Amino acid sequence: MKILHAAKVFLRKRSDGKILVSTRAENKKILPGCFEFSAGGMLEINENPKEAVLREMQEELNLQCNVEHFDFVDYVSRVTGDYIILHLYVGELEQDNISFNKDEIKEIVFYSLDEINALIKNQDENKFDMGYIQAFAKLQKFLEKEKRA
Repeated sequence: MKILHAAKVFLRKRSDGKILVSTRAENKKILPGCFEFSAGGMLEINENPKEAVLREMQEELNLQCNVEHFDFVDYVSRVTGDYIILHLYVGELEQDNISFNKDEIKEIVFYSLDEINALIKNQDENKFDMGYIQAFAKLQKFLEKEKRA
């Protein structure tokens, strides 16, 4: 079992708070066609988590925005068996139209928190990676705290 570090970001629209959810391209080796974070990936050598998430946003979504670290999730991948530590970020988007990399992403959709909860509840469990489900629960707690502050 390898221990891997990844950085993932949930991007939300400033106008309505909906979260960008991407669907992985069908040609991906791991979890093709599955729902995914807005953007993210494994850390490269000598790269910190924030650098990684900013690089992945550029590679996958052709965009840059400010991001804030809010938590971690660790889990064992059901696909690879690796132990993965996810560094979680949140960022805000001004725009709705995003030109994404079709080699990485099949489609993107903006969902409300309730719609994402319904997707998780109603979809085949193989449509979401376990790390996503745990991270989404932490995102909801973070947003609730932010609302109260």
